[in-house]
Amino acid sequence: MVFLKRFFLLAFVAAMFSSTGQADEYSIDRLEPPFWWQGFKNTELQLMVHGAAISDLTPSFEYPGVSIKRVERTDNPNYLFVYLDIAVSTKAGSFEITFSNDTDMISHRYTLLEKNPDPAHTKGYSNADAVYLITPS
Repeated sequence: MVFLKRFFLLAFVAAMFSSTGQADEYSIDRLEPPFWWQGFKNTELQLMVHGAAISDLTPSFEYPGVSIKRVERTDNPNYLFVYLDIAVSTKAGSFEITFSNDTDMISHRYTLLEKNPDPAHTKGYSNADAVYLITPS
């Protein structure tokens, strides 16, 4: 009976260590903003990537009109900031951003939407956006 208990305990511990391979170490829990639009005057876009040990990986992709300007890592290994340059002439569509190192690779699909060209579609800040708070004393 004692032998069986030890056997199952050792089998359990071995299973725990064998299931934590390198590929399981990395994940992408969030990527903000989740999508963007093409055609803006300001062509730089900052992506915040959050996931387990994501800063150990290097991002890359191939999409016409979009390139990586720089990548910034923080003291927290679970965050990575990727700065993209999106040319004004870039076409809307989706592409895979691959995060990799020498041995592991994960990817995330990112989408560029078509910007609405109608200037009436965008409206600036107005008094309709303000809320006046009255607090009785």
